[in-house]
Amino acid sequence: MVMTKGYYPIQPSRYHEGGNLSYAHQQVIASRQAELLNRHIRYLASHSPYYRSLFSALKVKPGDITGLDNLALLPFTSKTDPEQHHEDFIAVSRNRLVDLCLTSGTTGRPIAMFK
Repeated sequence: MVMTKGYYPIQPSRYHEGGNLSYAHQQVIASRQAELLNRHIRYLASHSPYYRSLFSALKVKPGDITGLDNLALLPFTSKTDPEQHHEDFIAVSRNRLVDLCLTSGTTGRPIAMFK
């Protein structure tokens, strides 16, 4: 089993030898993208107050986002969203936050983001 950036385990044999998608069939790649997108959306819905609230307001359930075609159900995140709802974007426990990053503010007020 291979870990990708410490988040989700990948079963290499599930895709093809070595788990490398670089040369995989287009359908295999699309399937994997949809799987990871759905997992990410479910994670946000259960861990991020901002996205939980957004999904509720839009009456979108995590299961409604099944692939790239469904992303149109969600609005773009604007620069003002993290400015106004900073704490609500945090989707991990506080003890997992390791860094505070600031934008330069060249187009307005700098934004602080936890990593």
